[in-house]
Amino acid sequence: MAPMIRRDFRLESFRINRPAVQSLLLACSVLISRHPLAAQNLVFQGQASAWMTAGESRHQAGIRYMPALFAECLLPDKWTAAAEFSLNAAGSATREACEGRLKAYRCWMRAARTRFEFRAGLQNIGFGPSVMFRPLMWFDRIDPTDPLRVTDGVWALLARYTSPGNSSLWIWALAGNGELKGWESIPSDPSLPEWGGRFQMSVPRGEAGLSLHRRRADLEKGLLGALPLGSGTAAETRGGLDIRFDAGIGLWGEAAWTRRELELLPGERMFGAGMDYTAGLGNGLYALAEYFHMDVSGLPEGSFSLYALLVRYPPGLLDEVSGILFHDPLHGAWYRFIRWQRNFDRWSFLITGFFNPEAMRIGPGFGNENLYSGKGIEVMAVWNH
Repeated sequence: MAPMIRRDFRLESFRINRPAVQSLLLACSVLISRHPLAAQNLVFQGQASAWMTAGESRHQAGIRYMPALFAECLLPDKWTAAAEFSLNAAGSATREACEGRLKAYRCWMRAARTRFEFRAGLQNIGFGPSVMFRPLMWFDRIDPTDPLRVTDGVWALLARYTSPGNSSLWIWALAGNGELKGWESIPSDPSLPEWGGRFQMSVPRGEAGLSLHRRRADLEKGLLGALPLGSGTAAETRGGLDIRFDAGIGLWGEAAWTRRELELLPGERMFGAGMDYTAGLGNGLYALAEYFHMDVSGLPEGSFSLYALLVRYPPGLLDEVSGILFHDPLHGAWYRFIRWQRNFDRWSFLITGFFNPEAMRIGPGFGNENLYSGKGIEVMAVWNH
């Protein structure tokens, strides 16, 4: 008997956030219609990608198209208004299943002046100097091995002010985000608001920042959104510190801690440090190294460390070769990625080889555990318009 192939198509984000999407689209239409075309910038662009992955554990073929509409116009008193609406339409097929997904990727409006910005809608909020392992990865799950850096956004209001001395103050409020984001082990209650802020300032030869966030974790969705922890919610507070400066080589550090009103999982502590340097060899050899440590209270193997090394070299104007190495000393595991990439005006072609353990324990955002476990190769083509 031939194996049964499962087919699954998901339409996400529009059902829960339909009023927000409709309101932003209406505001975008008003923005376009009320101002003369001479003062407008209306751009339609997109990115299409296709890939094939052959690994020891799983084979997959996939496609993705991300169309985006961006509008911007001048307002009185040196203000500008802008809006973006983009989609993430993706499909993949393996021997066992065919899956598809259509969801809003970005949907926001922005009002900005020289030193002030206010943005509302589905957006990406990211900060901190770390590249591979990011203690301040609070609102996204960017995979550092992903050349396209695709990540879901959050529904939020963000206000940002930059002083003449280049210090900046961020204030944000989130609502309607019920999926795991960043390093979260318990999803947020989407019906309750989250809020926080960040202060960033210049220091000698660099920048430093202090961040804070408050939310209520949904215990009914439970650990990793699958294992119930009880009823109701638990208050959670996050804090973070970061610094980056140039001492001939780039140096940075990040520290974050989480405290929640829950005996079973009271919190986490994270620390990361890194450095990078471009050596004057040939066309420029770039190297980056990072260290990460995490302590999770309440778990038997809650303390672990990770190391990362990235090396990148462009042998020519169109080509780039890079390699990424991760090490998990707790489990004695090594993760290896090597990539060749050729870039044209609109096209990019990538070939990635990977040699990883069968069980991947790097952390959230680092690819598909089944797809990239073991040894394998991935071929990808990307078209931008």
